[in-house]
Amino acid sequence: MKTLILVVALAVAVPASAAEISALAAAAVQGPLLILVDSFKQQAGHTVTVQLDTMPNIARRLAAGETADVLIATAAGMDQAIKDG
Repeated sequence: MKTLILVVALAVAVPASAAEISALAAAAVQGPLLILVDSFKQQAGHTVTVQLDTMPNIARRLAAGETADVLIATAAGMDQAIKDG
C-alpha cells in the first residue's frame, strides 16, 4: 500500500510532459525508494532527483526554507512539516 501511495504521489506531483522532480527522503527508505524511482523514471520519462538525509536534518532543511516536490518522511516528520507550513 505504501508503494502505491508513493507512486501516486509522484504521478500527481508532475505535469503531463516530462518534468524534473525533486524528492527529499529519510535515508531509512533508500533501498526501496531508489528501486521505485528507477521504475517510475522508466515508465513516466521524468527525471527524479532524490536527496537522502536523516529526519532531524530534513526538519532543519525544511525549516530553513528548502523545498522539494515530494517529501518522504516518517509520520512525525510529515506532521512537523505540515505544522511548519
